[in-house]
Amino acid sequence: FKYRDLISDIKTGFPLVLNFIVDFILAGSDRYLIGLFLTVTSIGYYNPAYMVGSLIILFPKAMGGALPQLLSKAVDNKKEKEAHKIINYSLKIFLLLAIPYIFGTIIFGKQILTLLANSDVAQNGYLLIPIIAFGTLFYGLNLILSNILFVRMETTSIFKMNLIASIFNLLANIIFIYLFRDITVAAITTLFSYLIAFIYIYMKIKKDWIINFHPATIFKSILASSIMGFLLNFISNYLSESILALFFQIGLGIIIYLSVLIIIKTFSNDEINFIKNYFQSININE
Repeated sequence: FKYRDLISDIKTGFPLVLNFIVDFILAGSDRYLIGLFLTVTSIGYYNPAYMVGSLIILFPKAMGGALPQLLSKAVDNKKEKEAHKIINYSLKIFLLLAIPYIFGTIIFGKQILTLLANSDVAQNGYLLIPIIAFGTLFYGLNLILSNILFVRMETTSIFKMNLIASIFNLLANIIFIYLFRDITVAAITTLFSYLIAFIYIYMKIKKDWIINFHPATIFKSILASSIMGFLLNFISNYLSESILALFFQIGLGIIIYLSVLIIIKTFSNDEINFIKNYFQSININE
């Protein structure tokens, strides 16, 4: 090996190693500070709510297994427009999943916590779930946009993004949890931490990367989610609070949401055809 190449690889990879540390601080420091300034019982209220609210992050993390390869292939082949489409369609898919999830946490959050834990945890933690879910929306956007920096080998920017958010989260939690002695503060600081990271990464890549957050899609998703929420809230008055009733309502909510999206023509033929053709071409080449 060449010493110069080894140093170059370390400079690229070491920020990603450090990123695991700051990501832990960003995602987990609030529990330790709650335990420090409040009580262990407060952690018991906060942690289940955090887990339910952040569940939607599974989708962008799953995308992270394929996006770097797809983007790298498009960039290496000088297909910049195709790379932009991949990112923008990934953003659209995630937004279409995350927005109804936030609405769903408002409707079912208390019931889910009751079934997972007990009524005491549900009563003290259900208000946190939508706040955390909203913050997780920005976290998911950060993960998707980070793939651009990863492909461009700008791993230091990924580290800086999470470092800034982690420092803010840590300091804000220390100050405001100490002052207000309320676990809701931890959820709010988490939301703003992810928002700060999102602003940083967007400002970093917007100069030479066309990012489309699909305002029309966001509006349609909010509309479909609102209709879904209204109908589910009406139907819930006639159902019990059993597990089967919960699963029935969730399934019905998915059907209502997708139906409204189709009716208001959220997906264009070009988008559907692009996704089909792109993945078919990948399979053929492999």
